[in-house]
Amino acid sequence: TPMTPQQPAPSVLVEAGAHAAAGQAAVVRVHLRNLDTTPREMTLTVLGLDGEWLPVPVRTAPVAPDATVSVDLPVRVGPGAVPGDYPFALAVQSHAPGAGGPAADGALTMLEGSVRVDAPSTVVLGIEPADSTAVVGRRVAVVIANSGAQPVSLELSAQSAKGMRVE
Repeated sequence: TPMTPQQPAPSVLVEAGAHAAAGQAAVVRVHLRNLDTTPREMTLTVLGLDGEWLPVPVRTAPVAPDATVSVDLPVRVGPGAVPGDYPFALAVQSHAPGAGGPAADGALTMLEGSVRVDAPSTVVLGIEPADSTAVVGRRVAVVIANSGAQPVSLELSAQSAKGMRVE
């Protein structure tokens, strides 16, 4: 029986920098280029992460020859995940449009990526000047800093000793 030539494997690039805090979703952006001479659909499957983190396999619409498409894969970082980098493997298999799934003639590309779990935000509050005394009144600045990558909602209130007023 004659051998059919293997289809060219798609070119795949995983953008670096996907990150999220524990309990949030990180978006992994993947760029796919069809190197075949015919339109091909591509199925993306993430491997190697905890089961609850894994996105379902994604199938693209037909990609024209020599065309590039971008796909966003949501990775659901588990609550309580320890901050750090979590590597994964990405399998991209091309197949003929309308085929039930990746076919025997489909070319496979495997590559690595990673998702960073951000450290929780630490909010620091300070009063400047730190040592303040006054007889009639004194203005001080309340300085708030957030060390995390995500915005944090805060509610501030002040209480004063008897005979003092805070505005």
